[in-house]
Amino acid sequence: MLSLGIYYIIGVGNERSPFKGEKRMKNVTVGEMVHVLEGYKGHSFVSLETSTIPKLTKKGRDSGLTLKEKLDCFHIVKVSKFNAGIGYNYVSMIENRLDKEGKDKEEYKQGTSWHEPFENTNTIRQHKATKELYFYVALIANNPSSSFYLDERGNIVDKQDLVEFLPKPSAPKNQGLTDGNEILVRTLKLESLKKITMEKETYIVN
Repeated sequence: MLSLGIYYIIGVGNERSPFKGEKRMKNVTVGEMVHVLEGYKGHSFVSLETSTIPKLTKKGRDSGLTLKEKLDCFHIVKVSKFNAGIGYNYVSMIENRLDKEGKDKEEYKQGTSWHEPFENTNTIRQHKATKELYFYVALIANNPSSSFYLDERGNIVDKQDLVEFLPKPSAPKNQGLTDGNEILVRTLKLESLKKITMEKETYIVN
């Protein structure tokens, strides 16, 4: 199986890639990017490019076929470009939105999380058991984004052919907010982060 980095290189080099032609600026390692994010203070919006392995069902919900049987491949990687918020306090965001909806803060039923802040920063989370580090971002409502899917040979796969294998979209049920107004966050494995533009600086993560 190709690494996430190789998938990304193949994807951005493909003529059909929506990201072709963008300039590279500053190459950093994952460790160096952790240092940058760990030292970040405040909150802001950033532009991200990621390469992730989506969770897929063993068989398609409609066809009953495996990925190999339907698309003649074993692995899929999703390459995405989107904007997100970093440095925000998740609980405060929910409470502020509840207040705007005229609801009590007690409407938010906080559960037990599998991750916790790393070194007292709001930008990186740490898995409580494995200690693996994750980039913590808040998704932006109506955020223009683009993505495409690649198989292990670097060929683009039509999303419509993958829909029956992908998880059905869902929103948090414990925030107490009106449907469609929930706070959506993502914990991204640091190795999935390929490019980030923040504070007028662009980092290419190798």
